Amino acid sequence: MGMDILGVEPLSKDGEYFRASIWSWVPITHILRTICPRVLSEEDFEGISFNMGYEISSHKSVAIANKLAVYLEQHTEGLELDEIVVDDSRINDILSNLTDHIPELPLGEEATIHLGNEGRYSVDDQHLAEFANFCRQSGGFQVW
Repeated sequence: MGMDILGVEPLSKDGEYFRASIWSWVPITHILRTICPRVLSEEDFEGISFNMGYEISSHKSVAIANKLAVYLEQHTEGLELDEIVVDDSRINDILSNLTDHIPELPLGEEATIHLGNEGRYSVDDQHLAEFANFCRQSGGFQVW
């Protein structure tokens, strides 16, 4: 599972499509929350957290690219998250989305959900640079 990010009005081939696994998208959005609090609204952050076609404007996309360029100059080791902290207000949304994709269990049975990749989310600088370039060339983007 992952995110397919499509350019709205691509300026070049680099702005047509970007793919991120769920394991790299979580740290990417974590970085965006850190570096783009004045660029992206809470609605934007919520929208890009799920692959439901949420759209980011061209103006915001270029601003993201600029912020990522500065971030990449200062951080050369990528980002690895050993633990994901989720705001309590989002728990019900996440569980609801998750249960939509898991078959119902008979009453009284338990299920354990194991995260692949040992629960470790990471993104390297090359992938971040590719995303920054995509943002700059995309003319805005949609997250699917």
